[in-house]
Amino acid sequence: MRVVFDTNIVISGRLWSGAPRHALSIIEAGQAKLLVSEPMVDELKDVLSRPKFASRLELVGKSAEQVVIDHLQFTEVIPTQSIPPTIIDDPDDDIVLACALSGKADCIVSGDPHLLRLELFEHIPILTVHAFLERFSENP
Repeated sequence: MRVVFDTNIVISGRLWSGAPRHALSIIEAGQAKLLVSEPMVDELKDVLSRPKFASRLELVGKSAEQVVIDHLQFTEVIPTQSIPPTIIDDPDDDIVLACALSGKADCIVSGDPHLLRLELFEHIPILTVHAFLERFSENP
């Protein structure tokens, strides 16, 4: 299974426990392939560098850079083609869609309401982390 995790899922999974962490453990165990693009890596770096994450990073004993490096060990960085503007309310979300389309992903996992409202993009389902975990348990 080829999947794309939105940045919110990655950060939640890397810095906290719970369903996003469980989803990342599936990737780390090699049971699914996590796709990412350079723009998504840049977004992850940017978001992790925000002051609101400083105390959490300190609590887990990692810098923003270390979290990104750890994360990239379990991803396939793919080149992406641009797509027509799709998420009008939050154009930054288009990088997730572009990555999924370029990487021929089986699904996108997100907690972002702009993406979740689409439900489907070019035949690629957009799932909550709980729906991904349920789907994965049915078809590992």
